[in-house]
Amino acid sequence: MEGMAGARRAYAALRVIEEACGMAMDVAPGFDGAERVHAAAGFIARAFPCTWISAWRNRSRSIDEIWSAAIQCASQGASFDGFLSTFCGSAVGRGMRHADARRAPLIFVAAVLYWRLNQSSRQNLDPSSQLYILEVIADASGVEAQDAFLKHDCVDQALGERLGDRYQCLDMESKVRCHAAVDAVAERSRVSRISIVFDEEMRPRSSSELEGLVRAGVVRGRACGDRNQQAREGWVCVGAFALSFLTVLVIAASLPVAKDSVLWVILAFPLILETCYWLAEQLQAWRIGPYSAVRYDYSLSGVEDPVWVAVPVLLHGEEQLIQLERTLLWNVRSVNDDGVRFVLLTDLADSREEPSGEEDAATVERIAAMVERVNEAAGARYRRPVYFAHRRRMFVSSEGAWMGEGRKLGKIHLLHRAIIDGEEPFSSTSPSFYEDVSRCRYLFVCDEDTQIGRDCIQRLAGVLAHPWNEISQETPEMGGAHGMAVPSGHIADASVTPWRFPQVCVGDAANPHKPAPRWRDPKNDTTGQCLYTGKGLYDPRTYRLLCDEQVASEALSHDTIESFMLRPTYVDDAAIFESFPRSPASLARRDERWARGDMLNLLRFPRLAKSDRVHRKLLASITVCQQTLGWLGGFLGFPLILVSLWRPDPASQLSLLAVLLFPGAVRLVWRAVANSPNVGISHTLRLLVMGGMFLLLATAIRVCRAPRTFLVTGAAWGRAIMAWVTNRGGLLWSPASKVSNGSKLGFSWAEVATFAVSIASMLLLPASSLTWVALVVFCGWLVLPAERLLLIKKDDFHKRSI
Repeated sequence: MEGMAGARRAYAALRVIEEACGMAMDVAPGFDGAERVHAAAGFIARAFPCTWISAWRNRSRSIDEIWSAAIQCASQGASFDGFLSTFCGSAVGRGMRHADARRAPLIFVAAVLYWRLNQSSRQNLDPSSQLYILEVIADASGVEAQDAFLKHDCVDQALGERLGDRYQCLDMESKVRCHAAVDAVAERSRVSRISIVFDEEMRPRSSSELEGLVRAGVVRGRACGDRNQQAREGWVCVGAFALSFLTVLVIAASLPVAKDSVLWVILAFPLILETCYWLAEQLQAWRIGPYSAVRYDYSLSGVEDPVWVAVPVLLHGEEQLIQLERTLLWNVRSVNDDGVRFVLLTDLADSREEPSGEEDAATVERIAAMVERVNEAAGARYRRPVYFAHRRRMFVSSEGAWMGEGRKLGKIHLLHRAIIDGEEPFSSTSPSFYEDVSRCRYLFVCDEDTQIGRDCIQRLAGVLAHPWNEISQETPEMGGAHGMAVPSGHIADASVTPWRFPQVCVGDAANPHKPAPRWRDPKNDTTGQCLYTGKGLYDPRTYRLLCDEQVASEALSHDTIESFMLRPTYVDDAAIFESFPRSPASLARRDERWARGDMLNLLRFPRLAKSDRVHRKLLASITVCQQTLGWLGGFLGFPLILVSLWRPDPASQLSLLAVLLFPGAVRLVWRAVANSPNVGISHTLRLLVMGGMFLLLATAIRVCRAPRTFLVTGAAWGRAIMAWVTNRGGLLWSPASKVSNGSKLGFSWAEVATFAVSIASMLLLPASSLTWVALVVFCGWLVLPAERLLLIKKDDFHKRSI
């Protein structure tokens, strides 16, 4: 019944389209064929955004099959009702696959026009319009409808003629955005789109006029310090605080027990504020609309300028080299571009004693042998794409250890010196490394476990190569341009197989062998720039121009600092895949390092704000506070649970603990509402039901792990404050993978501390509060030291294939 209802909606929509095309032919004879088809396609996109998906979703018939049947029906002189019945699938066809739905609107218009051509004997159209429509019909049968439309569009031809490679070499999405910018100006001016591009004598306008018109529509923000951008960021904060206070008032009004406990409200407020800020950011991004930087199309030709992929590695075991070899070979074949080179930036783990030269020499031999195996396996077509550069450890007095100076960022800065200055800062390298790396134009930085998706490097390079995104050497503060392109990050599904509840403990995972889902970044849509998380592509020369290397090198979470200076942009269809921590132990170690780095950024932010390289200080302060607020919500979760359990009756305890469902519930409802126009009511209800079940299980696990989160975050903040006061130990850490295969929890004091905190909290509660709810929570806390047995079903990471 749902399919028939969708077909009837599409049937009615196509009748309206037929009338719109008829009006375009009869009322506006001055429009050419491209103008008519484009207007009708735009009408469909605005008036019927849900019809095509609801009518043809999850069907098995391809668009080419439906097209053939419709053309045959139209050629036989069928009536309009018979033609629509065939095309909609209410009589003969069964609809089309969802993968073809994005091609549908323009092809529908072409089909209706084809029917009109046969019924009217082509008397209402001039020869050029007839030729255009027939060419669209011919092209739409086998290629993308957008491509077929732009191929014969006079506006497209004028933009290509005046703007040259700045427009002609764009990919299809960027071209469509340029056309949308022209349409927006035409709609505001209440004139046709042709009059926007052509003058009174039907000659294309000047290059400067067209470039200014199109660029204003596709580049967001005129300057990094634009007042409109600053006001937008401020309004997000104001909206978040308003939503938070309103939520607290609603909770206090509906729950009398919450109204009586001021301490509970104080502990719950950071959790509510973080969620409300996320919601306010989503609403602002939804109101403004998506933003993507224009880019050149390198998907077929490959990158024009040399791109190097830098992989910083802290070596600590043989198994790490085995896994690194697999990942490197995967990335070489996935990138599939002889213009992309890979370099391993290696050093050894920290040591309290002075290291011997023999250890470094043996390590270099193993790395060189591994790189040689990867180059041989890649084949001659890639021209030996993998190199290595190794540096020795030196004594760092502030950390009291022999280590690589500056950690990961220190190796990146050494690579910058080799690229820009022609220096040779590494102790051991591959043959011809310095000669080849000097030709590098763009540098992509990723982790040792990062798997690069198809066309990821090409899409990122296409963004930075376009002149509209290039930061000027003379005026580096001007906005609209971007100093870095950041891909979308996904969790590789193979890395979550050992977890018993991957959907709950990990979240959404993606398969690197398949196209990754495209996620929007609300911060990028709202402010025109995203947050850099350590994986991105940039020009080292632009990095040196914009980034304060001294300030960034002093931070453990240096990528956050760099994102304030480089103005990165988010590229949603450029995907990378990363491994999730192998066990709760390695997850806790990773969280400790992240929480410590974010706290250090907060403590050192006044010095950061004084840097003249940070132009949007409001955005920087909001981002740093938002990151710390996220850890604060987890840290206060354990005291919040204790205050909730202080009540003497189970109903009051459960009602107060329900606030832990608030963040997940808001995200679940938003996801369902945002996707409902595309998936239909039944799928939305299924999403709510399944998401609600996962949310309950995730909240239960969060309650059980509350003591661990409390201890890990508290320890991280304690070490951060100590490092800030003494200016020592700010960069000390060890890789999470070093404890991933062991039975330890990641910290020597973790088991004893967790058990002691659980027992102490149980003894602190009065006897009247020991209800069945409290006993269930305490039982979860007491078995927390054995969480590895509860959450991990197997440990087969060394067997997984890449």
